Amino acid sequence: MKVIASCECNAKIVKLFIEIFGFECEVTEQTQCGAVSLVDGDITVHHMPAIIRYIGLKAKCPCYFGRELAQITEIDSMIEWAQNMANNACFLDHICSAEGASLFHPGFAKNLHAKTLNQLNRFEKFMSENTFAVRDRISIADFYLVAVLQWHIELVADKTKYQNVFRYMNMIAAQFPVVTKFLGEFKFAEQDFVPKAFKVEKPAKEDKKEEAKKDEPMDDEPKQEEKKAIKYSYKMDLNAWKRHYKNLDWSSGADWQQYFYENFTGEDMSLWLIDYKDCQNFKEDWKTKNLTGMLLQRLRGDKADQNCFGNFIITKTDEGTNFQICGVFLFPGKEVMQEWTECSGTQSFNFTRIDDWQNPEVKTFIKRNWDWSEEEDMIYHGHNYGKCSDGNGDTFV
Repeated sequence: MKVIASCECNAKIVKLFIEIFGFECEVTEQTQCGAVSLVDGDITVHHMPAIIRYIGLKAKCPCYFGRELAQITEIDSMIEWAQNMANNACFLDHICSAEGASLFHPGFAKNLHAKTLNQLNRFEKFMSENTFAVRDRISIADFYLVAVLQWHIELVADKTKYQNVFRYMNMIAAQFPVVTKFLGEFKFAEQDFVPKAFKVEKPAKEDKKEEAKKDEPMDDEPKQEEKKAIKYSYKMDLNAWKRHYKNLDWSSGADWQQYFYENFTGEDMSLWLIDYKDCQNFKEDWKTKNLTGMLLQRLRGDKADQNCFGNFIITKTDEGTNFQICGVFLFPGKEVMQEWTECSGTQSFNFTRIDDWQNPEVKTFIKRNWDWSEEEDMIYHGHNYGKCSDGNGDTFV
């Protein structure tokens, strides 16, 4: 295998995973920030989460073998969460450098800094209630999270605010000394990081009005308020249903249907088929999965996950040349949720309300989607979406 990493930080992470799983691999560092690729014979994998997953699958990591499907999807979700944290931290470092500062208003740096710390605060709260990233067992998501969290704790000096994060990082390092070998000792900053507003020289012909703006105080930037979830009215205990679904023992053939249909009546909630309008260019499953992952991430930011449930499954027919996106979602009310209609990217999807959900054939279609079926085709009113492709998809619980 050969890995082309964009920078030392990405190279360290890839080397860590290669060492853990005992592979032989050449790692080459380049200067193009943000790009990382793995080449394994005729296979080329891009994007850090996809590379981590590929290494885990190739090494037959217990994260992906011997765990139920719900756990596997949670691992993938946590890896994507770590990637989002990494993107923000990397971007913050870039725009607060002398080179990057000339391209962005200082207020943007302040907002991104606040967003980055908010993610760290959320993870601190998460670790106050959990031991590992996914349930009660270590996974490859933990190693990536520890690497990314190292960048975050270097932004703050008050370690008393992040005791659970620090405990979690040191626990992983204690169990796997190779973590310290590649990442070094975990340390907080001597003083809190403050986004800098570099003064950039402007051309002599610059308009006077523009020159007057260059010393605008950063504190004039309006603070972004955290978006609140829209309130919906429905009788079904959605959180109880989500807990039931997530805790199913898939390996023993557990079935969610009886619980769901005993609690879902179709009176104040509705089921929806959501599929991508034009899938002809979806030739690689990982790129297709990235599209759904980014969409659901934006929807989570709008709090849409608090009032809906569903799966986006990456599918392909036996004779098909491209992948498809097939999702079945539960919405409050009889219309598409406001958060979905207002979210960027949803315009590329078809939304079809499933009014005939009591039809046995339609129930079979819903079951195969929510079961992530890799053995049987998902067929809705004659349209064959195919089977789940190699466990690829995103769950919204």
